[in-house]
Amino acid sequence: MLLRDRAWDVMRTDNVCVRESDSLREVASSLRKAMKEQPDRACAVVLAEDGGFKGVITAWWLLLYMEQNALEDSLKLKAGHDFEARFRNVCRKCFSRRAGEVVERDVPVVKPQDPLAAVLEAMLSTRRRWAVVMEGGKVLGVIAAEDLFMQMDWDELEA
Repeated sequence: MLLRDRAWDVMRTDNVCVRESDSLREVASSLRKAMKEQPDRACAVVLAEDGGFKGVITAWWLLLYMEQNALEDSLKLKAGHDFEARFRNVCRKCFSRRAGEVVERDVPVVKPQDPLAAVLEAMLSTRRRWAVVMEGGKVLGVIAAEDLFMQMDWDELEA
């Protein structure tokens, strides 16, 4: 369970990796492609040009970003028959930004040998649904909250 298993036992190694110079449009496209095959692959690891870890961008974060920027700005525009065209233009502008400009940097970083209880604590304390598993400055994988949920021994919890 959470004390016995380690991060390496549940980490996902088939990460979506993008560069900090990629546009948010490219990040969204990479996530969509990966999620069509596996819907739970909703986290992209953002790497610096030298290969170092910068942070993550998740599908959820992209939706929040769009709501905060494109939708909010679009609603401020004069409503009317051209709302859809204006909304599209604002979205295009927002998603032309580079991943490195808006990456989530406060994602928890754990070591592969960390117990899952420590991974869960790191995720809860930062209020993030993803943790990045790193060792020696290299990203080895990611862990989602759902991965931890599936590791719980729910049969023991039943009365």
